[in-house]
Amino acid sequence: MHKQSFTARSIQKALDKVRLALGTDAVILSTETHRELSSGNVLQRMVTVQACRPEEPKAIKPNASDGQPVSFTAIEQLNAATSYIEQLYQEEQQTLESQHQQHLKDRRECPEDFAPEGITQALMNSGMSLQEVRVLLRAIPEDMTEKQVPAAIERQLKQLITSTTLDFTATGRSRVEPLIIVFAGRSGAGKSTLVAKLATQCELRDELPVAVIEFTGPNRQQHFWVHLQMQSLGIRTAQVSNATEMQEALRQFSDCAAVLIDTPAISANPQQTALINAVIRDIHADHCVLTHDVHTRPQATVALAQGLSQNCPLMLALTKTDQEKSLGHLVSLFQQIQIPVTLLSHSAALADGFTHVSKPVHTRLIQRIMGLEPASQGSVEREIEFNTEAIQNHVQDSFTLNFNPM
Repeated sequence: MHKQSFTARSIQKALDKVRLALGTDAVILSTETHRELSSGNVLQRMVTVQACRPEEPKAIKPNASDGQPVSFTAIEQLNAATSYIEQLYQEEQQTLESQHQQHLKDRRECPEDFAPEGITQALMNSGMSLQEVRVLLRAIPEDMTEKQVPAAIERQLKQLITSTTLDFTATGRSRVEPLIIVFAGRSGAGKSTLVAKLATQCELRDELPVAVIEFTGPNRQQHFWVHLQMQSLGIRTAQVSNATEMQEALRQFSDCAAVLIDTPAISANPQQTALINAVIRDIHADHCVLTHDVHTRPQATVALAQGLSQNCPLMLALTKTDQEKSLGHLVSLFQQIQIPVTLLSHSAALADGFTHVSKPVHTRLIQRIMGLEPASQGSVEREIEFNTEAIQNHVQDSFTLNFNPM
């Protein structure tokens, strides 16, 4: 009997080698599990199977005293060996399935352990929490290559953080009535400054007639100096305190392409939110732009967005984006409210007061949220990049204005 050994990483592959070399009727003599060093000096499980070809039975006359054929013992041994191999195979399949389920569990609980080196730390350095990073990593297919992971995360964030554009020029050509846009936000979010800069762009650069209405409400100090500056530039403005005055002002500005309405800063008082909702309902606003200061926690903006009327499409303007290096914390905001971003507002010290969120600007915003923006690029260089892109993509930016009354 000539024994041969066959080694493979699993019992199934070893048996395949046996069948290929000795045929399907080969006799399995023994199996042995051991560990060997791979080419990468890593211990891996190996299985060695010893087998031989079956011997041809000799033509011997059966012994009269023996009631069974001579070949019965060989057949019995072969059946026992086959049963043993089948048992080993089943045990191995159970082990492999158990290992696979444990692997899936580990990926669900700690996907950062399976992510490419550095990607988890980069996302957390941008301001995301570990839980937010895990949500992104869990959605990445296991067979994705290391180089494909950042692009996959970027696609996820683009689905979470969408964008849209306020096109005042198109609306001016196609509408008979003015486009009515209400601006709402918390105190200090830069809402009033953004309204003034938008009006300046439309009136002076786009040569699009617009008007600004400041709805003061009963308990708000009026921004007289802002109105004086806009009026000196030829922008029509009005200050109203109730619904009757609002309707009268809208009639006066019916020949404009757009009317921008600045509302009182909203606090946690639900009556203030109800006041804004009443304005939106009474004037049939086309859009409501919600301003969010990127320095502030998202809870206040989330509560405001949930309290505003759903009858008017909401858009989001992110303010003071130049003052914050890391924007990953915005993921928490957009996980709670799915509102498209339409404007990025910068501080008054920069040449451009705001940027419309075109597709390239949206991509750069997502990359900043991921922490992929080049660290060596200074704020001035970023502004040059913004301006170059604006020209190439016909993005309209505001004129430089100083809204500091001093």
